[in-house]
Formats: sequence, C-alpha cells, structure tokens
Amino acid sequence: KKIAGAAYELDMADRAHCLLDFVNQVNAVEISPSESNLSCESESDSDVNSDKPEDGEDSEASGRDGIDINRQPKPSDGLEAEKPTREYYEDLVKKLALHYQKSVDYLYVDEVQDNLMVDIQLLSKLCKSVHSTYWGGDTAQTIVAGSAFRIKDLGAYLYSSNKLEEQHPDSCLKLSQFQLAVNFRSHNGIVQCAASIVQKLYDLFPNSLDKMEPETGISSGSLPVIFTDVSSDIFLFEQFLLKSSQNSNTMFGAQQAILVRSEKVAEELTSILSELCPVITIAESKGLEFEDILIYNFFSTSELPLDAWDFVHGHPTNTHRGRKELTPPPSLCNDLKLLYVALTRARKRCWIWDHGSVIDSMKGFWLSRKLVTVESISEMTGWNTVASTPAQWIEKGREYFANGNYKLARGCFLRGQNEIEAKIADAYYHMSRAKLEAARQNPINDTNKLNLCAAAEKLKNCTRDSDTRNAQHLWFHAGTCLERAGKINEASKAYVTAQQYERAIQILLEKKRFGRVVPILLDHKDKLDPDLWNSWLDQCRLYYVQRADYDSLRPLFKDINTLLAFTIDRGYQSQYADFLEHNQRFYQLAHVYQKQNLPVKALEFLLREYHLRGETYVLNEATQLVVSQAEWVLALDRSRDQASAIVLDEMMQSIDSLKQQLTGRRQKEVCDI
Repeated sequence: KKIAGAAYELDMADRAHCLLDFVNQVNAVEISPSESNLSCESESDSDVNSDKPEDGEDSEASGRDGIDINRQPKPSDGLEAEKPTREYYEDLVKKLALHYQKSVDYLYVDEVQDNLMVDIQLLSKLCKSVHSTYWGGDTAQTIVAGSAFRIKDLGAYLYSSNKLEEQHPDSCLKLSQFQLAVNFRSHNGIVQCAASIVQKLYDLFPNSLDKMEPETGISSGSLPVIFTDVSSDIFLFEQFLLKSSQNSNTMFGAQQAILVRSEKVAEELTSILSELCPVITIAESKGLEFEDILIYNFFSTSELPLDAWDFVHGHPTNTHRGRKELTPPPSLCNDLKLLYVALTRARKRCWIWDHGSVIDSMKGFWLSRKLVTVESISEMTGWNTVASTPAQWIEKGREYFANGNYKLARGCFLRGQNEIEAKIADAYYHMSRAKLEAARQNPINDTNKLNLCAAAEKLKNCTRDSDTRNAQHLWFHAGTCLERAGKINEASKAYVTAQQYERAIQILLEKKRFGRVVPILLDHKDKLDPDLWNSWLDQCRLYYVQRADYDSLRPLFKDINTLLAFTIDRGYQSQYADFLEHNQRFYQLAHVYQKQNLPVKALEFLLREYHLRGETYVLNEATQLVVSQAEWVLALDRSRDQASAIVLDEMMQSIDSLKQQLTGRRQKEVCDI
C-alpha cells in the first residue's frame, strides 16, 4: 500500500520500515480508532486558530496511509484486555491485502527460502487462489537468521493457513513439485565442490534442508584453488592482489569479486584496497553471479569453535567431561550454507584465501576427494589478467544497484566513468544507511534525523542531472527520508514533485495540516482517485467548519449555499449561524433564532436585515415578532415573570426608534404595548 500506483524500486530499508510499521499497528490493536482520532496535532502553516509547532517536533501517527485496521476496542475499566486471537490477525492480513486495487492472478516467488512463514502467508493471500501460486528456492541457501524453511513443509502450511481443510476436508492440497538438479551458472568443477558441502548438510543436519538429487553442471571446468603460504597479514593479501594485474587502477574486473563473511571484514578490506576491488559479503551476494570470485578468510573469521569443523572433515575428537561430543553445534549448519552460497556465486573460477588449522583440514578433506587444487602465492604472478571496459563496469554497477549494493555500484560507475550514476548510487547508499540506522531507534534520535535529511539533500541534488522519470524516483525517496526525519512539510513537497500526490496528502492529514492539504487537493484533482478526493475534501471541510474558519472554507465549496447545506446537514448549528452572519444573511439567521425560541436575537437580525436592505416586509415581520412576544407575556399575565418582562423590554427598546417608519396599524400596535 505504501507505494500503490508507483513503479518505484523499494529499497530494503523501506521494506524494513514497512514491516516495523505493520508490527507497530498490530501491537496497538487495543487502541480504538475513535481514541486515536481524538489527538489533533496543530499545523505548522498559516491555518487560523492553531498553534505552530516546529516541523521537527512531529511524532509518528498510527493508522499510516489511511489503513483502517479495525483495532479491537479498549476494554472497560476494571476489565483486562483480551489477547487478540489468531483469527483476528488473519482478518487483519486480509484487510491489508484488500487495499490492493486488483487481486493477483498468478504469483511467482523465487528464493522462497529467504521468506519467513508469515511472509508466505501474506503473499499467498494476495493471489486469487493459492492454486495459482508458484514457489521456487534452494534450502541449501537458507542463510536468513531464524529461518528453518523447507519446501516440503510449504504445501501443508499453505493448506492450513488458507483454511482449505474447511473447504475440502477429505482432500489435501497437492502441489506439483519438480527439482532443478542442473546448475546453469557454475561449471562442474565448482558444482562438485559445493555438492560436498550439501552432502555434509544432509549427514549432519538432515532436517535443515530438502533432500534433492545430486546437482551437476552443464560443462566441465577448473577446480577451485586454495592458496597456500597465506598468513593473517592483510597487507600480504594486498600485495598479492597488486601482483595479480598489470593495471594499477583496478585489481579485479567488473565480473569478479571478493566475498567475505561479515560487513566488518568488508569495510576493513575496502579501506585497505581503496575500492580497487569489489568486496561484498556472502549474504549480499545472494542473487548475484560473477565470472570469478575469491573467498577471503571464511574459516579464520568464523565464530565457531575450531573443533566444530571436525564434523565436516571427519575427525570429531572433541571431548567434554570425559565423553565424546557427537552432536554438531547448530551454528555449523548456517556456516555450511554460507560456504555453499559463496562457492556457487562463480561461473568460471573460484579462489580461496585463508589461514589456520581449519582451512588446512578442509584442504585435506577436499583434496582427498579431488575437489580442489592448491597453489602457492609465491609462485603465482599475473594470475588474474582480466580487464573490463567502462561499459562492462557500468553494466555491473547497475546490477549491484538493482540488488541494493549501492556502495559497490558507485565504485563500478566511477570505474566506468559515469559520474551521474555514481552520484545517484552514493545518494542511495546514504539513504539506505540512514534509514536502517533510524529503524534501530525508537524513537529516532537527532543524529538519525540529521543523517536522513542529509541523504534527502543528496537525492535532491541528483535530480538536476536526471531525466523526468528518474527525477521522480529521486524526489520520492527524498520524501521518504524527510518523512522519517519528521520534516512533514518538506516531505509532502518532495512527494508532490514526485507526483505522489496521495502520499503527500496522507502524511499531512496524519498531522492535521489541512492548510497544506487543500492546495494539493485543488491543484491536482484530475490526478487523484475521485473517491479519495471527495473523502479528503470532506475531511478538510469538516476541519474548518468545526473551527468556523470561513476564509479557509471558501475555496472548498462552489458557492455559499453549498457550504451552508454541508454545515447544517452535519449538525453544526453554531457554525451555521456564524456563516449566515458572516455572509450578511440576517433574514435567514433571524428565522434560525426564532426556531430556537430566542426572540431577542431573532429581532436583532431582522432589524439588521432591514437596515441593510430597507425592505418593508422585514420591518413588518420584526414588528409582528414584538407584538407576538407582548401577547405571550401580557395576555397570560407573565408580566410578573421578571425574565419575560426583561426580554419584552429589550425588544421594545430595539424597535422604538423605528416607530415612525411603521404603517398605521403596526405603529398603533407598538404604541399600545
């Protein structure tokens, strides 16, 4: 719903924010909509009768994007709130899915192993039928923390979560399954080495992945190479890379990369190598592929105890309290899957740089099966003679960019001499970092806000060199940064520039900034959904009617009669009277007060109408009002009622000065009173 109707790419940081936003809504289910609507934040613009808080003082509002999540009502005093049921949450998911204008006919989900079951449940409900969904993945690549996904569990889960057992109690959901046992990326030399890791997963953690036929490559190729004579000295690695190429400007080509275990190691290597080589974490490499990869210090930077790898290379000799420990640690499973992912990123060549006892043992394990070769670093010079053209660097940069690896994309664009796209990638990198850092804080701090605003400024600066469509992307993302920084007015301007008018209006309405909503509504009516436009227009009208702000209401109605009808139809009697007086409709207002049994006020406005327009019938009606009041007081002997006498006296004084302008009969009636 956040980007409904927009074709903008969604950064991973945006996805995290959307999920957190949804969780916050679920956690707030005990707050009723009526209670949340009672809080009314004032506008930081020129609206009448409003305090003006600083733009940075905004607080997050619930019910983002107008999603009515039908929160459960708050319990009465003295009663404990009932915990929402599973059915309630499922109903909530359905309501969210309904916000898509069209249901999905067919749903194809790749890399399904990277989803949690709750993700799959939501995705399946977007489709018209669960039978029209297609799910593909490799559970040997399940490296997302906390995920124990298996394809074989998927059918039963979809059957249960979509309540198909209620519709077809005598049948089960049968999903057609097939295995893709051919690796179309890597050749057989790399595939067989990776297959040895999968086999260990089958042996040690059989319930952690689906059992499949052995994988094969479509062609033969060189085996992975393990470098020897390696140490922990990072500068030795740098010198080795420098010797690998005759080009001093770059050590690796566009289709080559160094894979590392963690972001910390990636940053350390990047700072030493001055971005001359693409360095990427294994987790970030998911979805990417390269001609050649170098796996750097995978084993030596592992947090596993050294003897954990004994279970892999066949020597589980660790003892604990006098007995053999024969159960592998669960974290070994994730390390094996990480290693499998790393090995299978390469199409042609795979190199392994590592040191320590674990790599020595693994080297023996692989050599005994003829799955690797070894090479001494002292004997290897000019081993990497690959060079890339600027066009190849730009192409790879765009691939990195599409996968959210903005920092690597920037480096590729610079090597491809594309300054404009490098600038955009840099802006996206700062945006993503700022959003992720802000997502870790609740509420976000001043530093987060400054970083978000700085990222927004970088994005806006990029619009000067971009075509219209790309500029809209940039303005949109600038708006998301400013929105999270609490700069709602600036964010709405960015969304308007990005032609995201609905988003601009929604965030302003959340903060009750109707003075900024109205111009957007009126200027872009033809670009907004008619139902939404009418709903938002009525919200603005009600806001200003409640405050009797006639000047702000004028542009919201085609004429005064429409305004008056709107006001009285919704029961705003006081404001209706104010608007009549403001528009000098004294005759109508007098009749309103007559119906409310306020004769003094009714007479006042009849006389004001007479003084304004000089119509005789108005004066006669005013006289009749006085006469009727006198008859009511005197004929029924209410003269002893002091209040009634005072009212009559006030009315007589009001009309006394006009006696000479009355006709004979009316003049006599007044004189008699």
